[in-house]
This record gives sequence, structure tokens and C-alpha cells, in this order.
Amino acid sequence: SHRSEPVATYVLSGRLTRRPAHGDIVINLQAVAVATGAVIWSDQFQSALEGDPSSLDVIAMAVVNQLRAAIGEINVQQITRPGHVPDAAELVILGWHELLQRRSMEDLHRGRGRFRQALEADPTSVGALIGLAASYTMARTPRKPWTAHEWAEAERHIELANRLAPSNSTSAQLWGDLQLA
Repeated sequence: SHRSEPVATYVLSGRLTRRPAHGDIVINLQAVAVATGAVIWSDQFQSALEGDPSSLDVIAMAVVNQLRAAIGEINVQQITRPGHVPDAAELVILGWHELLQRRSMEDLHRGRGRFRQALEADPTSVGALIGLAASYTMARTPRKPWTAHEWAEAERHIELANRLAPSNSTSAQLWGDLQLA
């Protein structure tokens, strides 16, 4: 049978409570996994009573970042389960997870390796190309400048990503960072 309605993996719901005596509103949010009903994330936020746009922007960004992290952890657990062999898309997810942890250079190198594996499986993976280029830009510090080889690798992957996806904002930002460097 064919479903006509969209299928969601997670649902975000919440409640807004006005507190005129405090001069603010309280926003309680939670994300639920549709398949299991499990709450995967929840938090509470406060904003000015009039719904100050800058305060609401800060809340929206916090929600997006916290949800991304929660869902990312769930994805990594599923991808790294025993016996599962990750495909190219999953390798990109793992690579970004390693990069974004930024705990050590080993994490960056492990992420870089995941992106290389993904590119072996799918040489046109824009996510893997951007991730590989980002692994070089993130590893560069004032105490550890790029070698000529690292520079060339970052440039090559950014340029290919830009050719494949000219409107991708992340590859455009990486290209700009490279020009400034």
C-alpha cells in the first residue's frame, strides 16, 4: 500500500506559558521518536513576554543545535552497532561526528579517514568532500600551519565540492576561508 501522508522520524512539541508577573514566557519543548515514543531531547527556555525576536532567535538556534547533537548521537549508535558495515552516507555522518567532537587530533584524523572511505565508495559525495576539506582547515593552527600537501588537498576537495554543488554554503565558506588563509 502507498502512504499519502509524510512519515516523520521525530516530532517536536511544546508548551508556551505566559508569566506576566515575571514579565516573560516559558517554552517547554521535547522531541519524541515516532517509532518508539521515547523522548530523545527536552529543554526549557525563557523569553521576554513580548516575544523579543533576538531572544527567540537565540532559542531557535539552541534548539536546532541541541536536537542536531541528540539525533547525531542516536545515528552514531545505530551506525556503529556490532556487525553493521556503514555505507558511504553513514561514513560521512561518522566523519562529521568525529570532527565536531574536536577532542583531539586523533578525532580529526579518524574523521578524515571516514571521509576518505566514503569517497572510495562514492567519489561524488559532496558531504565527504566538504568533510575532508574541513578536516584540514580544522587541523590548521598558528602552531601547526598547513604543509604544501595539506593545502593542495584542502583546495582540491573544496574545488570539486564547489563544482558538484555550486550553491552549497559550507563549501563556499570553506573556499572563502582558504582564500583568506
